[in-house]
Amino acid sequence: MPRNRRRPAAASAFKAMAQGHRLPVWIHGKTVESLGHEVMFGGEKVYVMSVCKQHDCGAEQIAVMYDPGKKIIYGLLLLADPETRAERLTWMNLGAGNVSIDGRTILYAALTGSLGNPPDGFDYK
Repeated sequence: MPRNRRRPAAASAFKAMAQGHRLPVWIHGKTVESLGHEVMFGGEKVYVMSVCKQHDCGAEQIAVMYDPGKKIIYGLLLLADPETRAERLTWMNLGAGNVSIDGRTILYAALTGSLGNPPDGFDYK
């Protein structure tokens, strides 16, 4: 994550993920962080967490999935219209073939809070 200076590989992976995207300023400032989750994905242990804009978690959030073996971060930025609550999703580092639909499901589940309560027998491919 952006503020984690003790893990240079993760910081470098975050920077690579964000390249070419306009991330909101709050991501590098005051945020509210969720508890991270360790999940098995593609046979590898990955770490997933979400962060939101302080005092506006319902409208501005980002979820990331870090694969320490590959030193890569995948991300999902959610920005919701304050009036209509329509969500605009920006998928990062998820180009063709980079990650399956299950990877996208994991990221979205991190934003909705359902990642910590998966259905019985769900296996992330």
